[in-house]
Amino acid sequence: MWGQFLSKNPQTEVHEFIAEANKVVVLNTVRVDGEEVAGADVLTYNENGKLIAFDTLADETVLNRLFPK
Repeated sequence: MWGQFLSKNPQTEVHEFIAEANKVVVLNTVRVDGEEVAGADVLTYNENGKLIAFDTLADETVLNRLFPK
């Protein structure tokens, strides 16, 4: 799915970074194929500063329209 998504040339606009303890939340808007969706990326780091988890939270209905099964 990531390959298909990136082939559509997505544009990401970052609005805010929020950091607390070992997490960073990035509030953003993604535009792809005429669709626009607000979302949040959650990055989790270990005690050595290594990224150990990455989650994206957004309206899944947009992805379902862009990539129908």
